[in-house]
Amino acid sequence: MVFLVTISIFKHLGTGPTWTNGVNTFAQNCRDNWWSFLLYIQNYYSDFDYICLPQTWYLSADMQMFLLSPLIIIPITLNLRKSSGFMVSMIELLILNLFLIALPMCLKLFVQQYRNDYDTHSRLINYFIGMMLAVFMRAKQDKPFLYMIKKEHIDITNLVVWIVMLLGMLTTVMCYQEIQIMSDSHVSKSVFDPLMRPAWCIGLSWIVYSSYHGYGGGGNARRKQPQNGNTDAEMKRDNVH
Repeated sequence: MVFLVTISIFKHLGTGPTWTNGVNTFAQNCRDNWWSFLLYIQNYYSDFDYICLPQTWYLSADMQMFLLSPLIIIPITLNLRKSSGFMVSMIELLILNLFLIALPMCLKLFVQQYRNDYDTHSRLINYFIGMMLAVFMRAKQDKPFLYMIKKEHIDITNLVVWIVMLLGMLTTVMCYQEIQIMSDSHVSKSVFDPLMRPAWCIGLSWIVYSSYHGYGGGGNARRKQPQNGNTDAEMKRDNVH
């Protein structure tokens, strides 16, 4: 719908000194690249200076990730039915995520003419870290929060991890401004960008996991208060012990 409006009536919906030229440029880009837009491949195929509706590049990336995901989800689902499936699946996803960190870093470091800011493979790491979290929480849904840690150390461990994660996420935000926008160093940008995304996603994953079990403060996804005053996570832990 947005595509059709852009190439047809959008130019009649406003006025101004640069309105006509600007809208005509957008419309012409869409007429020239309509097929890559409709096939959701414009983030790879199109000339990036003439991409149709630049703000819609993520629709292409998201569709490509959606189409690729069954290639990972189906084998993992089959693996999880086996006795050692959880560990195998987590190792496979870890290897895949390490590869997805190295791939865009190497492309940007060693292929000087590479300048695709809209690529999908640089963002697959976000997708598959989320998948790792889903596999972990599904397989360990009956386990209490931080079940590997002794009960008396849970609160301090939770606090320390929260501080580390929030500092890590804050660091990515601050460094983004300094490195990606202000810096002219090609090496710094090439290294920082592939590391920034997993750092941010790991922080978000911790927030989801901690909040799910009732240890996320104001960000809790669910926090039940049984009659005895214990949280749901604490009741699970007591049952285990």
